Amino acid sequence: GLDLELVEKVNQLATSSLNPHLTFILDLSPEEAFARVANSKLVKDRMEDQRISFREKVRKGYLKMAASEPDRFRVIPASGTIEEIASLIADEVDKLIDKTADSKQ
Repeated sequence: GLDLELVEKVNQLATSSLNPHLTFILDLSPEEAFARVANSKLVKDRMEDQRISFREKVRKGYLKMAASEPDRFRVIPASGTIEEIASLIADEVDKLIDKTADSKQ
């Protein structure tokens, strides 16, 4: 796998060091993700063909990024229903809007 530090440097270069105010990581165990894809009508891509160990490394990399910038990243548990996940995301967006509005007053 790629070095996380290298990935971050490439991202900074590609985005001219611009970062969004809020980034969501939908967190799901590799095993559950694999089961969802296997039970769906989704077309598999190359990521679905990777081993569980690779997927776990990718997951840990994202969680490490989130831990390094807790003000920007929100880790959303993705084991719920679409409605539950959407509600969690909407709550986080509402918090950001309220925080932004409060800072402008």
